[in-house]
Amino acid sequence: MKRIFYLMLVLPIVALSACGGGGGSAATPGGGAYTGATTPAVVTGANANALAGNVVGGAQMGGVLVMTGAVASVSRAPRIARVMPLISKKINDATVAAVANLSPVYGAAVPISASGPCAFSGTFSLTGSVDDVTGTGSLTVTFAQCNDGTGTLNGFLAVAVNAYDVANGVVKNGAVSFNALTFNDGVTTVTMDGSFTDVLNQLTSTRTQTADFVALDSASGWQVKLSNYRMVTVLSPSWVQPTSYTLQISGRVFDGSFGYVDIATTAPLNFVSMIDLYPSSGGPVVLTGAAPSQVTVQPVDAVNVQISGVDGGSNAFGPATVLWSSL
Repeated sequence: MKRIFYLMLVLPIVALSACGGGGGSAATPGGGAYTGATTPAVVTGANANALAGNVVGGAQMGGVLVMTGAVASVSRAPRIARVMPLISKKINDATVAAVANLSPVYGAAVPISASGPCAFSGTFSLTGSVDDVTGTGSLTVTFAQCNDGTGTLNGFLAVAVNAYDVANGVVKNGAVSFNALTFNDGVTTVTMDGSFTDVLNQLTSTRTQTADFVALDSASGWQVKLSNYRMVTVLSPSWVQPTSYTLQISGRVFDGSFGYVDIATTAPLNFVSMIDLYPSSGGPVVLTGAAPSQVTVQPVDAVNVQISGVDGGSNAFGPATVLWSSL
């Protein structure tokens, strides 16, 4: 289950970081209709950890590892995130180079094309057109058996670059959409359909990413859906050379088996370094399902998290301290 969620958080970010950032509108997903539970989740002591893992298990992937190109050495499900910053950096470099080397036709939409190998096997390519002054335009990123050591990506991402900072080589506002994008890690294939927007406010060093998409695990048939899932990341001391960050999560996450929970972050989650996988303080993150169901996720430190709440029968459970990595 976590495999899907990590991919859902990270893959759309890849496309936008591929060009530098993002925001705007993207195509409506097709071919991946969600068919799982659509009612509010009834929380139990047995499913509370799974619901918490759906929402915050991959929270650290909200654009920080990808945006900075940092790669953490991690195990378990988070290892899937390792491939994303690498691909992101390749595409970002290709885009910056393409913009820098456009023909001198002032204010024109100039075709661009770039491609390259993935670390282990396969290729990625980037085609489209950008304005030779503003750097805005439309791009298509295609992965062909692209393996960077964690798994294999196939399919394409349609990217709209709506605002580009030419001086710093970063997209400030853009959007990505994808249909039947697949990732195989040697165990199962995850198929994803949906869209993602990304806005970077350079003045406040704030990155806001909003996702709406569905993923399916072919091996188990398990589905997850994100609806208006929003991650607001504030980078410190600045977005240019950040050393730490905070993160707030909101929106709705559907679990194919249990139904949906609505998310609220009471106070920002604190990450003390750019490669920390989990927050060390802040929060809690509160997940609300079918009344009176609720799960509270409270960081203890960067290794441990406390789970508590109220089940569907108004019975309190927890707090229980577990490893972040177990969610």
